[in-house]
Amino acid sequence: MPDAARRLHAQGLERVGFGDLEGARQLFSQALAAGGGAESHCQLGICLRTLGQNAEAEAEFRAALAESPSLMQAWFGLIFMLRETGRRLAAQEQLNLMAEQYAGNLDVLHKIGGLMGDLSFYKEASTIYESILKAEPEARNYQRIGQYYQKLGRYEDADVAFLAAIDGNPNLGSAYLLMANNHRFGTDAGDVATRTRFEAALQSRGLTPDTEANIHFALGKINDDQARYDIAFHHFERGNRLRSKADSFDAQQWLIFARDLRRRQEAYPDRVSPLAKGAATPLFVVGMPRSGTTLVERILGSHPKVRGMGETRWIAELVGQVTARTGADFPQFLDLLSETQFGELRAAYLRRWPERDQDTTYMVDKNPLNFIYLGLIARMFPSARIVHVRREPRDTCVSVYFQNFANTTANSYAYDLQDIGHFYKGYQEVMQHWQKVLPEGMLHEVSYETLVANQEHETRRLVKALGLPWDKACLDFQDLPDDISTASVWQARQPLYDLAIDRWRHYEQHIQPLLDVLAAR
Repeated sequence: MPDAARRLHAQGLERVGFGDLEGARQLFSQALAAGGGAESHCQLGICLRTLGQNAEAEAEFRAALAESPSLMQAWFGLIFMLRETGRRLAAQEQLNLMAEQYAGNLDVLHKIGGLMGDLSFYKEASTIYESILKAEPEARNYQRIGQYYQKLGRYEDADVAFLAAIDGNPNLGSAYLLMANNHRFGTDAGDVATRTRFEAALQSRGLTPDTEANIHFALGKINDDQARYDIAFHHFERGNRLRSKADSFDAQQWLIFARDLRRRQEAYPDRVSPLAKGAATPLFVVGMPRSGTTLVERILGSHPKVRGMGETRWIAELVGQVTARTGADFPQFLDLLSETQFGELRAAYLRRWPERDQDTTYMVDKNPLNFIYLGLIARMFPSARIVHVRREPRDTCVSVYFQNFANTTANSYAYDLQDIGHFYKGYQEVMQHWQKVLPEGMLHEVSYETLVANQEHETRRLVKALGLPWDKACLDFQDLPDDISTASVWQARQPLYDLAIDRWRHYEQHIQPLLDVLAAR
């Protein structure tokens, strides 16, 4: 690189450090005019990507790679940009090319395999990790490939991988829970042996609190499957006590929020036609966690005109950005935003949609906790449809208590029976508000119990409410190959069954604190 170009490139990096992306963009452009090479193309691409100029960023990343095929930062810059703009297949193509470029470089292959998994290309990800395991037969690699096998429905292979992970590192706590969620446990010799092995692992010295909590949750699930309910509850209780809380739950503040929300009388625009000719309509599936939202998403995703996006955090992230910009929390900031600003939020959300077929009618965003933000969703997308899944309160709350949530911040209420009860009551108040103020026809309710009791009738009712033609594939949702973000991957791929109905009664003698909260006025 000529001296003048090198100097301009260095000045551009300084501008990046100061947060002046526009100034950096100009300097990197000048560096290229002065003879700068691949690194200047790459840095310019990073600036353009951050500034939202994705087409221009892509051109710069590709120019960088044309000059220097080994410039890793350009590879990842291009791949991340493609992923962020929903171009999964294009990102996969680049990952395949990158794997060829860096064959034998285990550090890079780890990143490539992880990105393949993030993009739901589980077969390709497992192939990469099979090659990694030959050189690096380590516990973390066995766990990762076990997760990909699980996603692919290769449950026996997943069990073998999870056991190898535990053998390699008894403190790899998530491997115990992943294996427990890999199938329904019975009383045959193999399942009893797994339970006994996990019980013995609890006696090991040197377990971290997180590993111990994971083993308790795993044993709770196994014993529940085996109808050993008192023992199961003991393990769930121990796991919840051990589970660290990144943020403590303030039940009083949550109930104040819910009741303040109910006092608002928002005015929403009338329903409008879809976003644009040929554009898909957003469909949000909401409810309490563990209420059946994954089941409903998979039923919908089985329809040829519906595409599921899994459990995204895009709405919560937009809420955080608006709060940071306005200094006001939700829902107060709804009164501060102009229609232009709601349009900007809508555009920011849509930029993250994955690729879809042209005849897709609905794109499904299944995050149960989006029930909190339905007012924002309605302002961003007046044409959106919302499906609210309801489940019996006691069954819902017990299932929450038995779940070892990965996101402790969003689910900080989930580790105490009384907190769960208070959160449920707040959820009820929030949903009563949305039912009252949202435009007619926007919100459709599904009862989990009714769906389980009469699958075809309720599924037809749901499909009709969304204005879709009937398709019998919706009754075979367990065959849908798409990504499942819920912890119970195996369960989500089974036909409907009623074992979860009235599940709380097995634990009635243990959950009085929850029952008291739910019964209180």
